[in-house]
Amino acid sequence: MPRHRKKIVVLGALGLAVLAVGGFSSSASASAPQCQIINPAKGLNKPYSTLQAAVNGASAGGKLWVRGTCVGVTTISKNLTLTGQKLGGFGVPTLNGGRIDSVLTIRDAAVVAINTLTITNGYGSVGGIFDDNGALTLTNVTVSDSTGTSGGILIGGGTLTLNGSSSVTGNTGALGGGILSFGPVFLNGSSSVTNNTSGGEGGGIIAVSSLTLNDSSIVSDNTSADNGGGIDVEGSPVFCNGTSSVSDNTSTAGSGGGIYNDFGVVFMSGCTITGNTASNGDGGGIYNNLGILSNALPGIGGNVYNNTPDDIAP
Repeated sequence: MPRHRKKIVVLGALGLAVLAVGGFSSSASASAPQCQIINPAKGLNKPYSTLQAAVNGASAGGKLWVRGTCVGVTTISKNLTLTGQKLGGFGVPTLNGGRIDSVLTIRDAAVVAINTLTITNGYGSVGGIFDDNGALTLTNVTVSDSTGTSGGILIGGGTLTLNGSSSVTGNTGALGGGILSFGPVFLNGSSSVTNNTSGGEGGGIIAVSSLTLNDSSIVSDNTSADNGGGIDVEGSPVFCNGTSSVSDNTSTAGSGGGIYNDFGVVFMSGCTITGNTASNGDGGGIYNNLGILSNALPGIGGNVYNNTPDDIAP
């Protein structure tokens, strides 16, 4: 079996394992004194003290306002919008997993929008957010300081969109320090994936499905122990557009400091790949393993190790 196919099988098995393990994420088990959840449809004078209770009481398509720091884990199985509100006495609106499990688990193909929140301190099979097969949009959201098989976010088969100045930062995973995705991922605006660490491949992102970097998105300062310090591409297309950049990422014991392209296709339109490092010297910018690089060479600072020179398109 070709090497890249073996890797995808392993990643697929990991996704199924996470689906199974993620099932024990249940209601929020604790709340900080300054946690308050408002369902505007039910009135301002009926606050909830845990997000899970508020989710359970919300109607599909409803909205919830999060105030203060709410500690615990939550499962969402309906279409919802969560918006953080910074009010006097509450501090920065935050969902803190308390090192219990994934901070948020999204199931049943739910369409979930999250705005102006910090999601942090998750731990388990997935640290920050596990999106089973829903459509998740984060706008001005920070996913940080979580640890798991996938550290920040795992997309099991749905879609992930980061808008505004959203960031996935400071997370640690066995595979995919920032994001491990089996579904399409879009980084828009000035969204960033930074300072994440993987004990295996993909310090910033492992893309098993399509990955699109638009506008001024950034993948930087991530570290992997194996291939793909910034991005590990697994047989999928990556589109790097606008003034987006993949910079200052490191593979400490593998190839492809910026991008490890394994049987995938990397399209570049205006973006740059600079300052990346691979400890073994192969592909500090990009290691192209039987993949295709399209319009890539002018935008790459650092070396390209090309395993298939005939596949580079002008």
